[in-house]
Amino acid sequence: MDRGADHGIKTGNEFLVFRTGKLVGKIRIKEVQAAVSIAEPIKELTLNPLQPGDKLQK
Repeated sequence: MDRGADHGIKTGNEFLVFRTGKLVGKIRIKEVQAAVSIAEPIKELTLNPLQPGDKLQK
């Protein structure tokens, strides 16, 4: 994701993932750098592949 520690993102944060206004999954941040973060989908809550352009909500 294109937000990192400079934006207050921390390891372990979780975000809901939306596509065209519909909930499609949930992610958990596993690595944080200054401007970007790496997340992984929470498999039990993410049934379809995530796509570029999906929107996140904390």
